[in-house]
Amino acid sequence: PINSNLRQGERLDGYKRITSPNGRYYLTIKPINGFKKDLIIYDDIESKIIWSRTPNIKLSNFNSTTVYCELRGGELLLFQGRVSRLMTGDVSLNYVHYARLTNEGDIELIKNNIPVWSLFRGKLN
Repeated sequence: PINSNLRQGERLDGYKRITSPNGRYYLTIKPINGFKKDLIIYDDIESKIIWSRTPNIKLSNFNSTTVYCELRGGELLLFQGRVSRLMTGDVSLNYVHYARLTNEGDIELIKNNIPVWSLFRGKLN
C-alpha cells in the first residue's frame, strides 16, 4: 500500500518517502547539487523536482549529515542536526493530526480530517 501521510512524531529522512495516492509525486530527503540535502517533492511522470527546501544552516549544524522532516504539534519542521526550519512560515496551527501529500503534489496539514494548511495555498479557512 502507498503511504501518503506523515503522522505526529514520525520522521521522514533519506531512507523513507511518502507518495501521493495516485503514485505520481513523492516527498523525501535527497542530495541536491552536491552534498547538501533538501526536502523535495518529485514528479515521477515529468521526472523532475517540483519543489525543494533547504534546512537552516548554522555554524552549530554546518557539518551535520542528519537531515529529516518531522511533524510536531502544529508545526512541520525540517531539521539539519538539531537546528530546525519551520515549514509553515509564521502560521500558528496548534495541533494537527498528520501531514499528507496530495494527488496534485501539495503538502497539506490535517486536523480532524480537514486540511488547515497547504504548502502552495497557505492557511486554509
